[in-house]
Amino acid sequence: MRFRKADFDPCVFIHKTGEVVIAIYVDDILIFYWSIERKNRVSLQLHAEFEMTETGTANWVLGIHLIHTKTGVILSQEAYLKRVLIKYGFDESRPVATPIDSNVHLQKGTEAEKIDDPTIYQSIIGSLMYAVIGTRPDLAYTVTMLSQFSSCATKAHLTAVHRVLRYLKGTLDWSVFYAKTPPTALIGFSDASYASDIDDRRSFTSHCFMLGEALISWCSYKQRSVATSTTEAEYMALSDTSRQLIWLRNAIHELERKPKLSFILRGDNNVSESTLINSSSRLEDFHESVISGAGNDENDSTDFPGPNTLPGRIIMLEKEHATRVIEVKNLRSTVEDGFRRVDKRFDELNTCIRWIVGFSVGTTGLGLGGMILKVFYYDSQARAEMLAAIDTAVDRAVGKAITRIESGDLKGVAAGKAAAGAAAQSAGKA
Repeated sequence: MRFRKADFDPCVFIHKTGEVVIAIYVDDILIFYWSIERKNRVSLQLHAEFEMTETGTANWVLGIHLIHTKTGVILSQEAYLKRVLIKYGFDESRPVATPIDSNVHLQKGTEAEKIDDPTIYQSIIGSLMYAVIGTRPDLAYTVTMLSQFSSCATKAHLTAVHRVLRYLKGTLDWSVFYAKTPPTALIGFSDASYASDIDDRRSFTSHCFMLGEALISWCSYKQRSVATSTTEAEYMALSDTSRQLIWLRNAIHELERKPKLSFILRGDNNVSESTLINSSSRLEDFHESVISGAGNDENDSTDFPGPNTLPGRIIMLEKEHATRVIEVKNLRSTVEDGFRRVDKRFDELNTCIRWIVGFSVGTTGLGLGGMILKVFYYDSQARAEMLAAIDTAVDRAVGKAITRIESGDLKGVAAGKAAAGAAAQSAGKA
């Protein structure tokens, strides 16, 4: 039938032409198609090979109601959740505004505190988990957090899970909507709650992904190790979220031959974002697949908001400029390293200064030649003057470099570097 198994999911099969996609779950099949003729041909082939019933346009899939409108598709589990409330006797309960009380901090129970029948608690958690997987991202953190108490549930835990059912009573009609408008970007949001578990001090990771205005992926879970700071917790969350971004990106590329999308990842901790960008060993795949844009997608980009930090601006640049900007970012540390070695060997400092002036994109000689001679004779006041002059030059050079790289003025950058090299030579002769 000329179908191949998708790399991103073994239960998804893609036709060789790319015009038909089949998703299989046990004995349920969904057929997605771009060509009605190709779809009809595939249906005939399936009927010839298997005993099956074709029900037409999908309206119910695994307990999820698909409501087709002129503007898009709505996914709802209202009917399923009503049955859950009736099953546990909360169909007439008084609704609450939030799924969990922020003033209540739950801990592991003891055998003495354990409720008589913990299977009731476990059954409710299982029912809620299916809602989280399907259409209720608002319950992801709450249900994940409560599920860790399933083996030894107490009255406090049971009260908390009953509150979730009361919350559902007031939000039965909440659903997920997927518009027909073509998306322009896949945006991932990452966050972490530091040391939120009282028992083991582990943090929780949460992330979600928006394809255009549609929420397509969400998750919340406890981190595998103990973070020693908020920065480390956010870093681990960004690391996991970047892996999910790569998986979604590969899936989109496999399903759509030429996707015109930007791929963006956002967090809310500048320090962890800087660490993520600078990490070359633990997140090499992230750099290669997301920043460099594996797959030859010219629209790929990664966005870390941080207007007051250079790393925050680096990610917004075009991928062919990324290397230059990272070099600009490292300029300051190179200068500082040069001054630490000034009393050891003059030619090392001279090499460092020549590199700095050569990269400074249009910076003039600044009288560095005379200052270098004074430094050679260990004039401390001259070294201080030189540090101030280079500090000013670096600030000016970084600003100019960023401006020209962002504007795509590669010729201007090259000309500036040539002029700066000439200035450096004249300073060396002096």
